[in-house]
This record gives sequence, structure tokens and C-alpha cells, in this order.
Amino acid sequence: MTEPAQNVTDITDMSDNELDSLLGVEETEETVKFDLNIHVARLLMKEPFFAALSRRIDKRASTALPTAGVRVNPETAQFEMLYNPSFFAKLTDDERADVLKHEFYHIIFEHVTGDRFQSFADMDPAEARKHNIAMDLAINSHLPNLPEGACKPGVGPFADLPAGKTAEWYLANLPENEGEGEGEGEGEGEGEGEGEGQGQGQGEGQGNGQGNGQFDDHSMWGGEAEANDIESPVHVHLGQVISRGDRMDFVLQKSVELGVSEITPLFSERCGVKLSGDRLEKKQQQWQKIVRSACEQCGRSVVPDVKPAQTLENFINNSFDGLRLTLDPTVGPEGGFTDDEVSNAASQGFKPMKLGPRILRTETAALSALTAVQYQFGDLR
Repeated sequence: MTEPAQNVTDITDMSDNELDSLLGVEETEETVKFDLNIHVARLLMKEPFFAALSRRIDKRASTALPTAGVRVNPETAQFEMLYNPSFFAKLTDDERADVLKHEFYHIIFEHVTGDRFQSFADMDPAEARKHNIAMDLAINSHLPNLPEGACKPGVGPFADLPAGKTAEWYLANLPENEGEGEGEGEGEGEGEGEGEGQGQGQGEGQGNGQGNGQFDDHSMWGGEAEANDIESPVHVHLGQVISRGDRMDFVLQKSVELGVSEITPLFSERCGVKLSGDRLEKKQQQWQKIVRSACEQCGRSVVPDVKPAQTLENFINNSFDGLRLTLDPTVGPEGGFTDDEVSNAASQGFKPMKLGPRILRTETAALSALTAVQYQFGDLR
């Protein structure tokens, strides 16, 4: 949750029209339902310095980026803050205030107008990401109420870094490989089992997903990967029961290639993998890295979010819009869903999707279903 995204796009020189057209963004009810301008005065009532600074910064809703960002508007030459209304709508007031201050600190410390920011164009993407992380670590040391996913000293991969240091200090002391997104993580060593055919799916015709759900994902900063229009028109949320060995990694990688938008790892009654605590947290980080690496391989500029692992029961009881599908092909005696799980899914509106009479492994079932959904509703034509 604290790993920065691998694909970044420079928004500093984009016009308003160019930014709005990024990723096919259109102004809809979704983009304007949360108006940050209405709330700013109240959020910064106890912060006179930031309140005064805020009055000189234009704030504009946009779904072209997953969270928020600041820049100098190339047409008006004025500071501008772009914010995703869906992201802000989910935050508490304390979190909103700290996100505002986080973005304003980037202006105060001249990350937008200073030499360091301008030199990002001359850096390779990995080096630029490291500088971004170092800046955020310095800023976030002073902000206790940031939402989950922020790069913070003492948290996640930065657990060994103290708070209160400068960006230059953090840059020199970042953990090895931080910001580079290399490596596939550690295996769990559970061994190989027999074929399984477990999965849950949710499809929605909602267009492009925006971002990976993290706060400090840096997906709109300078770099080589440009946003593109290859995202599937169908929004697919895959709930995948965790499997042994490298099968889960394979499903994640290939589902990204097939255009999945979100992935939730699941524990079912017959799930043979036991993960919790630190091991589960490390595995979550590994899964997100695999997803980002797959995005680079297949050319996607929007990184799907790997949601926190949860039980199958909790997942199917969540409120989902759109078509809900259950995959339960013919499987061996140790695989598949229990009758109670299938019945519970059906009671929550999940419709069974059959994938033929043959026994399918869990990875085959998930990818076959994604292919069918993308062929029927998406862009596999």
C-alpha cells in the first residue's frame, strides 16, 4: 500500500483540455459530486497559513489522476490543485485537511517550481520516483492524519526510517530497490496441490479505472510511460481465492494483461493457503508489485488495485454495482466452493457462470472467465 506506482505521466505542461482528455476523462456527475472548494475554508479554519495559501490556488475536480496533485497551469501561469472527487469524498475531514496540506507543502518546498522538479524530465523513471518518495517522506513526517497508503517514515517499507528528516536525507537512505518496483517477492513454500476452480467475478460497464487506490502513488508525475487509451471499456473486479505456490502470481499477471480493473484475494472454506499478520502484509505488497510489473509489460498506464485479502463471505456480502458472476466449474474433491458458499453467493445476486464440462485449475478458470467477459462486453474483438 505504500509502494509508488510504476507508470507515471507528466501533467505539468498539459492544458486543461489535454488533461481532461487524458484517459478519456469526461466531466460527469461523478467528477463533480464532491466540490472541494465548498469545504476548504472549514477544513483549514485552524490553519491560517495554509488557508491564506489556499486562496491563491485554483482547485479543479478531475478523474485524470487517482488522488490529487499540484502544478503551475500552463495557460494561466497560476498554481492549480487537481483532485479526484471520488477519492476526497471517502476521506474524513482530518484526512482531507492533511491531503490539502501535503499538496501545499509541495508548493512551499518548491517541488513544483524549483530546480529539482524541473530536472525530473532529465531523470530516468526509477530515479524520478525515488525523488518523489523522498519528498513525500519529508512532508508526511509532519502530517499525522493522512489516509492509508501514504508514504510515511516508520510505516511499511519505510519502517526503519525516522521521521523529521529532509528530502535529501531520505533520498540517500531509501531502502534498496524502493521506487524501482523490481522483484517478485518471497514464495510461501506451500507446495503444489491438485486442480482447483475457485473464483468470484464482478463486471461493470463503467469505463476506465483511475489509479491504484493509494495516496502516494505518484501516477501523474514525470516519467516515460504516457497515459493511453488501451483500458477496457468494462470495469472488472476479480475476487480470486488464494492458491498455492506461484499460481496466484500467474493469475494476477495474466488478469492484468486481460484488462482487469481490481483484484481482491479471497479465503474460502477450502482454501489451502494460510496467511496472516506480517506474512499476509508482505504477500499483499508482492502481489501489487506483480500487478505493476504486468502493466509495464502489456503497456497499461492504469495500475489495477490489489485490495486487502478478505474472506469469501465478506466479499460476496459487499455492495457491488453491475453484473456479478460466480465461477464454479467441475473440480476435484478438494477444490471448488462449498454448497453453502454457492448458495450465499446466489442469495447476494451472483449468477453462476459455467466454463464447460472439464475440470479446470483455479488459474485456468479465472482467466477463461475474464477472456469471455472481455470478448462479450469489452475489447477482445
